[in-house]
Amino acid sequence: MLPHGAYPVSTPFTVRTCPAFVVAILCLAGTILAHSALLSDRIMAILFGSAFLLSVLLFWWQRHPGLLLLTVAILCAAMGAMKYTLDCSRTTSLDPLWADSTITLKGRITWEPESNNRRIRFLLAGEEVLRGKLSEPFVTTVMVTVLTGRADSAKMPLMYGMDLLLTGRLDRPSEERNPGEMSPRAYDEANGITHLLLVRGYDNIRIRDSASSSMLMGRIILPARRWILKTFDETVGGQEGEFLKGLIIGERGGLSQELKEAFVNAGVAHVLAVSGSNVAVIASILFLVFELIRIPRTLRSIAVMVGLVGYMLITGSQPPVVRATVTASIMLCGSMIQRRSSPYNALGVAVLVILGVDARQTFDVGFQLSFVAVLSIVHFYPIANSWIAKIHGREWWIRWGISLLRVCAVSLVATLGTLPITAVWFGRVSVIGILANIVVIPATGLSVLLGAAGAAASLVSPWAASAYGALNWLVLHWTLVVTRLAGFSSVAYIDTFRFGACDALPYYVLLLLFFHWGEVIIAWRFVLILAAANGFVLLPQAGIPPPANRLRVNFIDVGQGDAMLAEFPGRYFVLLDAGPRTAEDDAGKRVVVPYLKRCGVDHLDLVIISHPHADHAGGIPSVLHEFPVARVVAQHPSLASAALREFGGDGSVLIDSVRAGENLLGTSMARLYVVYPIDGQSATSASGNESLVLKLQYGVCSFLLTGDAERDEERCMVDTYGSFLHATVLKAGHHGSNTSSSEPFLECVRPNDVVISVGKYNRFHHPSPAMIGRARSRNATVLRTDESGAIIVDTDGNSLQQVEWR
Repeated sequence: MLPHGAYPVSTPFTVRTCPAFVVAILCLAGTILAHSALLSDRIMAILFGSAFLLSVLLFWWQRHPGLLLLTVAILCAAMGAMKYTLDCSRTTSLDPLWADSTITLKGRITWEPESNNRRIRFLLAGEEVLRGKLSEPFVTTVMVTVLTGRADSAKMPLMYGMDLLLTGRLDRPSEERNPGEMSPRAYDEANGITHLLLVRGYDNIRIRDSASSSMLMGRIILPARRWILKTFDETVGGQEGEFLKGLIIGERGGLSQELKEAFVNAGVAHVLAVSGSNVAVIASILFLVFELIRIPRTLRSIAVMVGLVGYMLITGSQPPVVRATVTASIMLCGSMIQRRSSPYNALGVAVLVILGVDARQTFDVGFQLSFVAVLSIVHFYPIANSWIAKIHGREWWIRWGISLLRVCAVSLVATLGTLPITAVWFGRVSVIGILANIVVIPATGLSVLLGAAGAAASLVSPWAASAYGALNWLVLHWTLVVTRLAGFSSVAYIDTFRFGACDALPYYVLLLLFFHWGEVIIAWRFVLILAAANGFVLLPQAGIPPPANRLRVNFIDVGQGDAMLAEFPGRYFVLLDAGPRTAEDDAGKRVVVPYLKRCGVDHLDLVIISHPHADHAGGIPSVLHEFPVARVVAQHPSLASAALREFGGDGSVLIDSVRAGENLLGTSMARLYVVYPIDGQSATSASGNESLVLKLQYGVCSFLLTGDAERDEERCMVDTYGSFLHATVLKAGHHGSNTSSSEPFLECVRPNDVVISVGKYNRFHHPSPAMIGRARSRNATVLRTDESGAIIVDTDGNSLQQVEWR
């Protein structure tokens, strides 16, 4: 064994050796302050100007070096804040007159279109927007989604560089739909996407020019990307081939949702993002090839850097690859001038490059995970490795054990460093991830090597490429087997929906104390590292707890469907419906279950199935799987059980039937009456008109929950109940359809607020303008989940208060 001193130790970290890292941290701090609106534009300008002048004076005067450092620090932070503000100001806004209307957009495709299930997506560099004879410049990046139908039998050859005229509906990315969720707008804008365009069918696309691409991208980079993807399809194929595409190119669209979930649960989702390990493998291959052909050392390093830049462009210049490429280039430059580069400094330069391109990438989860993972490895791994070096023994099993410990140590320190980010962004932390990474990381490294070799071999020998592909398929197949076993085991992960940003600070303090238990943690360098890691956790917060002794009604935004949670004092929870389920999506699993856990729900006293349609009951099986439920009710238990089996449930749930006039609550604080179906006046089908209608009464405040009730059902209720239907809040029937919320019904209910649970741009064109007009003509406030996200109402029984959570 090597002597103890031969093992890596913690990299020296000072301002003199790592100036780029310190500047990067200060710039990141400025972007975070600007993003949090703690610094206005005027304050930033004053700080920047004052710090600049003061630093010049102090440098000229050459006194008070501490004050000079402070002013330079303020200057760097102000620069980061100003860069973030400038990048945000690039977001182009349309005139409000253009909102909710069909427009025509001129622009050029800037990256390869992706096709999946009658949907095509691509990035477009906008130029001009038109509506009728009106037009205005629109220079921004737009994510275009083309929905194709049966009429679009012939596929339109959309390719990089094409100039197009697209007709569709233009909108900003949506904000978070429910409290604690990720914000699609923040994610898209962090990646430079400011608007979304929805185009229905090829009839709304016109090609203006099909050959306007740049020579580098159109003739070299993208053809190389297509050739690599084609090679993987031909030599590997299946989900294994799609996995290889994600490993090497970052193309993950072909992976099944089930497989993606397994990667997340197993704590190995990071391998699906092209990262530093891929860059290291590609660099090693390039070094080997250039060394075999006897290229001089300096030219070899330059050639490797050029190759890495080409690989970065092929992967779409994803932030982890940009960071790794810049870091590797700095290391190579250092080797050419015979100087060792500090990994902190290299990481700092990479961050500054990314911020220079777009400071909004600070708030991209991929950038955050990549930066903190590398920082954790750079700082903590040498310490962990020094502990491992204290193990002595010459036996083969000891040497193998030491090697295994080192592999585990890399995964462990990266996992520990990124744990708060993972906990807040994804709502779960893998328990089995350390063990899974022992198998997955070496296997994926081998797969990248085999994939690169197979792609290169395909140029000279299809047989050799097939041989490499067959071997790679075997490695990838067993990697997926391990991932599925780990991801879907009973101990795969723990939920962290209640973990908030404030919990990150004590966590990182304890982490630093653990690794530096023999040192005094007062050095400023540890404060910098702590600030760097903790600053990223300015992310979605956990659910908002209701005030004591108040009822909270949550109309959850599940898209085109219904889901409502009622939280009563004393932790009594009632769920009405759980959103839609389709072949591609389950709102119960994706939206409702996380929402309930963020609200602190650990059980459900009552689950109500309004009717067994997929947009209401589709998510129920996922809810029943996650929470203990005291009672489940529906109008027709047999029909509801059959529907739950169809939606993925086991069909063994005991469902009680209900009847009009029954109070469903097991608490004396409120009443939840079944209003419809009325005995003797309802059919036995499961149509929309057979939806349960409920009235929740809490003090003098009440909620009328109508499911998919329509005119016939409303007429029956008006004739039977009359003024009893009066309610403070009406949940509009059938997602605001014109066949619901009729004039006589609204006249009888006389609501102050009308809530519409509806999906944005749904194919049914809900809600109906006529229905909204009827509600507003009675001075009712119309609240829509497609516009406001989740609608949350608190009441003490005397008055209502809408919770502003955004």
